[in-house]
Amino acid sequence: MTATRTILVAQPSAEFGASLADALRPGGLTVDHVADGQQLAAALPESTAELVVLHLPLAGLRGGEVLATLRQLTRDRGLPVLVLGLDQRPEKLRRALAREGAEVLEREATVEEGRQQVEKTLAPPAPEMEPKRAAPRVVVWLPALVIADADFFDGAILNLSETGIYFQTAAALTEGAAAEVVFTLPGPAVEIQASCTVIWTQPPGGETPAGAGLRFDQLPEEPAAAIRRFVSSLVALNEEIGRHI
Repeated sequence: MTATRTILVAQPSAEFGASLADALRPGGLTVDHVADGQQLAAALPESTAELVVLHLPLAGLRGGEVLATLRQLTRDRGLPVLVLGLDQRPEKLRRALAREGAEVLEREATVEEGRQQVEKTLAPPAPEMEPKRAAPRVVVWLPALVIADADFFDGAILNLSETGIYFQTAAALTEGAAAEVVFTLPGPAVEIQASCTVIWTQPPGGETPAGAGLRFDQLPEEPAAAIRRFVSSLVALNEEIGRHI
């Protein structure tokens, strides 16, 4: 059985709370409603809410009590807070609420806008489009030859890391295709020949030069060590230059 997910709505209008509860119910959310600051203070210790919707002004919650309550929710309990009703409030108050970690709507919200914002706040983070790179990469320009799709492609490596390259070429490589890449690392010259897989492609006409991202397949230790040394030396050089700019 799926556990019930709850939000706590602190809003003087019982009608708004009930309408928001009706709107959120199809998404598997229930609403606990309190009408003033005293009820909010009483409800918080036992509440299992994943989100607090706080409408300001709220009777019984004055001045510094607002920020103190937000601090308790966002910092001490790690709860997201959505603040409504600030369309006529001073900009200074908006900034103070935002500093305490609250999500502040710019104007009075309808029930539908409240529902959308609640669901957006509680939604899990979107998956990353690309995996985070564990290995550092450097910007380079190294002539290279790629063999893929039973053809030969001349181009240049624009990005290099121990895990792969970005190969600039106007040719249309096939995502998922097996490939071989041959290039030479400068000073002292080390020729690298490696098996790769075409992970993604960039067609012409975008901000990024046309080409393809290639991932090395089980790069042997000797070329891997050469690439590691080359990348590390460039990273160190870039950091040294950065300290003098």
